[in-house]
Amino acid sequence: MLYAGVPFARFFRIAWFTPVLISYVVVGILWVWIYNYDWGVANALLIWLGLPGLVHSWLGDPNTALWAIILTHAWKWAGFNMIVCLAALHSLPSEVLEAAELDNCGWLKKLIFIIIPMLRPTLAGLFILALIGKMKVFDLVWIMTSGGPLWSTETVSTYVYKRAFGWNTFDLGYRQRSRSSGSLSC
Repeated sequence: MLYAGVPFARFFRIAWFTPVLISYVVVGILWVWIYNYDWGVANALLIWLGLPGLVHSWLGDPNTALWAIILTHAWKWAGFNMIVCLAALHSLPSEVLEAAELDNCGWLKKLIFIIIPMLRPTLAGLFILALIGKMKVFDLVWIMTSGGPLWSTETVSTYVYKRAFGWNTFDLGYRQRSRSSGSLSC
């Protein structure tokens, strides 16, 4: 839609990219409010749609907390992915797209058989960046759930943080006993 140049495309590009510019702390607090059981937008929308049976404590249930954080993280970075994909779309060879139109190739077939295969390297790069970004995330998880409930959203970074500072052990690793003297060594 944004590639085709629909009316207000510039506004939609800016609106879609804006979450990338917002800090994780603000995004986390905003989405904690959205997922709030009592007055959050998510449950209010479900009630308004006539689906009160789906009202849920999104961040309080171990089965849905991780998915809620994944959705929040995807929302934050969707604008970055949009900019990269738009740049890749604009760099596609126009001769190939024009040849497809001359062959009466429909929009859907052109998308599936021509555009997506030519975007495969870009999409693979975005997938790798997303995977790396998801593995490093700390602040969003810490703000939204602190690794809970029941460790369902625990990441390596939240575990290390809790082990080092939260449990008052100041122990960043495991100790191994020396076999000969019985003393502790690191």
